[in-house]
Amino acid sequence: MERVSAKRSAGMRGVVCRWWLLQLILWWRQTATASVYRVGGGAGWTNYVLRTNQLPDYTAWASSNQPFYVDDQFLFQYVPYFHSVHQFQNQSDFEHCDFSHATQLDDGHSGSFMWQAPEIGTFYLGCKTVVEGFGSHCKDGQKVAITVQKRV
Repeated sequence: MERVSAKRSAGMRGVVCRWWLLQLILWWRQTATASVYRVGGGAGWTNYVLRTNQLPDYTAWASSNQPFYVDDQFLFQYVPYFHSVHQFQNQSDFEHCDFSHATQLDDGHSGSFMWQAPEIGTFYLGCKTVVEGFGSHCKDGQKVAITVQKRV
């Protein structure tokens, strides 16, 4: 009787080990295939690109870098204390730069923030900074909609 239960126990350990190995492989595959994007490309996260004397076009940036997938990472790089990163609750708030229900993801002090796409869907992000006499960074176009798909 002991010999049978020892065999059963060894067999069970093998099943558990194979299950954990499979989980590890799936996790590795998922993290190994995730990409890192610098939001805005060479311009970074800003309201004005000095070298081109233009406002950044984050809609064009997102379109040219799609598709984005769950677990992809997005690096927001900017001049410290001049910008922030907020997530809007919905498309309407994003379009109108209404931060009343937005969640602050980064206060802008560090000059760098990494956001990871948590799930499929469209995420609306923008800068809340307002400069007296110049207006809102968000209304000047410092906002981006990131549509995330499930990796196949």
